[in-house]
Amino acid sequence: MFSKSALVLAGAFLFSSQSFAWDKMEGVAKAEAKGVIAVTATWIKDKKDKYDVNLKLMNESGKTILMFVGDTKCGRGADMGGKVDIHSDRRSIDLRSGESREMVLTCRFDKKMEGDFSISLKVFDNPSNDSNTPGKVLAEKLVWKQGEKEGKVL
Repeated sequence: MFSKSALVLAGAFLFSSQSFAWDKMEGVAKAEAKGVIAVTATWIKDKKDKYDVNLKLMNESGKTILMFVGDTKCGRGADMGGKVDIHSDRRSIDLRSGESREMVLTCRFDKKMEGDFSISLKVFDNPSNDSNTPGKVLAEKLVWKQGEKEGKVL
């Protein structure tokens, strides 16, 4: 008797969790500042009032580069007012020469949004190689953007 009710509860849980799952969509867009950085996304998860994106950052320069979370902007459609969360206590992102890194970033809004997904980054040189002190700006406003309907559902 117990095993039958446990199976019914497990089935109900699986059914309900599937109805609230968010589909992942493949990332197909690329942004690049030649000789500095290339940005792609492996996937995007649209949740209407926010979205998650798995960004891949590739340092194409011959030196350490630096980005700050405070300079990172995100948007949906024409609205670039999203709040960025990189799921880390670190407030800077540093990449050594030739290094690539993937990171999950969440862009949050106060209401449901539609339209293209976009992330804006400001990239600095880090001549001291301390992963903290910015040098000259290498890319003032690098924008990665992907259409809402681009990419297949994964």
